[in-house]
Amino acid sequence: MYMNIVYLLTNLDKKEGEKRFYIGSKTESRLEVIDGLSTIIDIKTERPYLGSATDFTMKQDLINRNRFSAEILHIVKERKDLLNIENEEINKRNAVNSFEYYNLSYAIIGGITYDHEAVINFFG
Repeated sequence: MYMNIVYLLTNLDKKEGEKRFYIGSKTESRLEVIDGLSTIIDIKTERPYLGSATDFTMKQDLINRNRFSAEILHIVKERKDLLNIENEEINKRNAVNSFEYYNLSYAIIGGITYDHEAVINFFG
């Protein structure tokens, strides 16, 4: 069975006090344990999914093979609600403004942000 989820990734290789997290969402996915780690699987590719973060340090941590564990924060029935629920979690944890999180911005789709107070540049 597949799910639309809002998830929390935790970098397990960071020391206590330096822990790093990422909040994201994924459609058509499932959670399974691989090598002892709770992992999101994209059901279209059957491959592990580690988010779409643009943060340079998270990309470096992935290249350096840091281990990330996934936790489902919400199972979202309606796909259309996914980004709003993800943004609620990001906002609740102040993830965009916290060094503990890799999140650099609120969730977006098609270049339009769901943070309705943010300025949108429609001209690129």
